Amino acid sequence: MKPTQRLVTDHKDEKKTKKNDRKVNKNQPFQMKLSKETPLPYNFNFVEIDLRKEDSLDMLLNFLNKNMKVSDNESKWDLYYIKEYLEWEFVTPRYQKKWTVGLQNMITNELVRFICGVEINIEFGSKLLEIAEVSFLILEINHRSKNLSPFLIKEITRRINLKGIFGAINVSNKLLPNPLTKVTCFKLNIKKYLKGLLIQKKSLGNQQKTSLTQDNKCLKEDHRVSLMIHDQKENQSDAIKFQINGNLWEELREESMQSSFNLFNRCTSKFLCKVNFTIQEFRWWFLKRKNVVYTYIKKNPKTNQVTDLFSFYIHFKRSKIDKSLQRTAHSFYNLNSSINMKQLMKDAFIIIDRLGIEKYYCTNIMDNSSFIDSFPFKELLEPLYYYFYNIKTEQILPNQIAYLD
Repeated sequence: MKPTQRLVTDHKDEKKTKKNDRKVNKNQPFQMKLSKETPLPYNFNFVEIDLRKEDSLDMLLNFLNKNMKVSDNESKWDLYYIKEYLEWEFVTPRYQKKWTVGLQNMITNELVRFICGVEINIEFGSKLLEIAEVSFLILEINHRSKNLSPFLIKEITRRINLKGIFGAINVSNKLLPNPLTKVTCFKLNIKKYLKGLLIQKKSLGNQQKTSLTQDNKCLKEDHRVSLMIHDQKENQSDAIKFQINGNLWEELREESMQSSFNLFNRCTSKFLCKVNFTIQEFRWWFLKRKNVVYTYIKKNPKTNQVTDLFSFYIHFKRSKIDKSLQRTAHSFYNLNSSINMKQLMKDAFIIIDRLGIEKYYCTNIMDNSSFIDSFPFKELLEPLYYYFYNIKTEQILPNQIAYLD
């Protein structure tokens, strides 16, 4: 759900190279002078943005929040980024400054374009692909008609090629030739859903009323316990825990990292296209960062091994009217082995609600379709498209993918 553009060197040449543009060859000779930067129009130059430095991070933060405007005139909200999210998103264990590239106006010294690449391992069937993930092609509002994007795309391609990597993966809301798959996006109003559970008894018979009243009592009790535990100080040594529907959920902590990592590998092994994390990368992406990412786990009380997991990351939206901020939760990875996915997500929604978040977004990748129909999700009009660059493969279904950009 992040703003992205497919990594290509020239869209006009795409049809001419249709038969070969997805074939990976690690011994492929350089087809251009990779040592020289892509020539630019007058008054512009490339800049490397070191996001490990505070001032660079602040510059990018201001640039994104100034230019990440929702194009829909009917929308009352714009995307809004916080510094902690950018650190999580960009400064990963494989972070490379040379792959964080901006286009600068030499007269005003203003940043007018930005793009980022991250090295990533993807398993596709029995093959391990060492490729690049390219995202965040952001354009300064006043320069969007100047057609400067191809220069930035060619330059990030050149820099990636210099490391001997010739393939890439990208997720975009734009339909371009040869997508790997098309995924559907959904939104759930958690607050309305949980409120609906509490008032359903009005339309039920006496016997059903009794049963549902007990369920409602349990639901209310779950909320009470969740709130009580969540309000404890977050710097406590013990993980924050939630007792919901007989399931004990707790925040992922270091002592459960290896077990959670093992569960991730077991549960994602069935998918045709999946991300291949190291334990260091798994720790980076899943360990809690306040207002950025949250992971909750359920353990087997006898073995103390993690059996189920759900995670989500946070996006902020800013009101166009009063500039107030709203948090939204976005599905990350949901893994189950001891309870069904519907029950796992029902518990997840209660916890997310206790964090004060009303809206939840997900797509129909992985096993998400197994619970989407069980809740009052609203299908969004704009789909997302997954693309491989320079990798030859047939189109696949959304439920064959275990990778989120």
